[in-house]
Formats: sequence, C-alpha cells, structure tokens
Amino acid sequence: MRLQVQRGAKRERLELSMTGEKLQQAERPSLELRDDQIAVRHIKTFLIQGTGAIIHQLIKTALDNNVRGLVINLRGTSGGSALESLAAIGAFIEQPQTLRIVPRYDADANRIELGYATAQAFVRVNGTAAENLEIKNPVLFKGPLAVLVDGGCASACEFLPIYIQKNNRGKVYGTPTVGVGNTNTQLFPLLNGGAVNFPTVQIHWADGSGRLPARSQPDTLTPNFLFEHFSSGLDVPLERAITELNGK
Repeated sequence: MRLQVQRGAKRERLELSMTGEKLQQAERPSLELRDDQIAVRHIKTFLIQGTGAIIHQLIKTALDNNVRGLVINLRGTSGGSALESLAAIGAFIEQPQTLRIVPRYDADANRIELGYATAQAFVRVNGTAAENLEIKNPVLFKGPLAVLVDGGCASACEFLPIYIQKNNRGKVYGTPTVGVGNTNTQLFPLLNGGAVNFPTVQIHWADGSGRLPARSQPDTLTPNFLFEHFSSGLDVPLERAITELNGK
C-alpha cells in the first residue's frame, strides 16, 4: 500500500509505503486443569462479545473434571463490558446484587440498573428492561475460590473481586486494583479537535446499602508478581492461592 502526502508551505510531496498486518484478536478466557484438582482460569479482557458465556462453558469443563477449587487470574485485565463481567459473576454467585448507575449531578435522572438473574445479565432503565445478555447453558461453581489481582485491573474487571469479597465466596490475592470500578466516564469533544474524559456517574448497590467500593483491596497482599516471576521464576500469588486452596 502506498500513501502520498504533501507537507509544508512548499507542498513537498512524500510517498510512504506501508505493509498491512493481521491484527491479533484479544485473548479469550482460558482454563488450566491441574493434577491436584485445582483449576486456574485466566481472563485477559471483558471486551470480547460472549466472554460471559465462554466463562460459563469453561466452568462446566472444570466441573466435568471434578475440580474442587478454582483460581481466577484477573491480573492485567483492564476492563470491558459491565454486562459480560456480571454474566461471569453469575457463574460463582447464585444471586449477585444488582447495581444502580447514579448520575453525579442529577441523582433522580434515569435510574439505570445492571445485574444478573435467571441466566442473563440485564440492563433496566426506570424499571423497564433495556438490554439482556442471555447465557444459554449457565452453571454455578460452589467450590472454593481464589482471585488474583494487581494494579492493572480496572473498571469492569474490578466488579468480580468486589463481588467475591462482598459475598464471602473466596479470598483475593495480589495488590490493590486501579480504583475506577465505581465510576464511569463520558467523552467531551473540544473545539480544537481534542477531547477530555470526565467521570459522570457513580455506581451504587441497588438495595441502597451504599456505593460500590472503588477498588478491590486484596485479603492477602503479595509482591508484584512480574518482578518476583522474573527474579525467581516463581508466581508467588498463584502459588500462595493454590497452597491455601489445597488446605496446606
């Protein structure tokens, strides 16, 4: 592919040659089955459509293999779709609490609620269904859980460890997450062609019990796993989580 451009007052013409490359797709969730009947589930993003359904499928695979404990690795997961995240949460919590989106400057404006019930994640506006994300073959994992997080976990990714902690479904290991799990931003264009992002809404528990925590604070703080991994070859948070799931 060739591209011609003109630059400067003299309109100097330049010709650029470009070679196209196939874009790498975002990494789908995966499952690692271990000999000790502990499984490790890796989630890199909630951006991919169908992530929630894929996670339910992977949990079914774990259950079919008689897995007795599960580690959910969320490290470096920057966020994605809130509905996909809530659909994933439904694989571990039978009746996850509904969320309410509250505008920062008009708390009585459209009451938007997000949640998961009856095999689907949903959006309701003023009590009326606006969007549904159906899970065709939902499962529920009731065994012991451990969640790995770090400073790269943000936005919709932060929902899962927050829900796990709120419902006492397992322990969270690692370092605190970014801390934007209870807000959302809106893009405002500027006259010069630029744009700025401002937080415009807050996320609350729909039952009135307060605002969602901004971040997940791990139950067990562990060192920066990348530094430890490069220096010692060990994934300390993962090994710690597996050891405790094995009851050692």
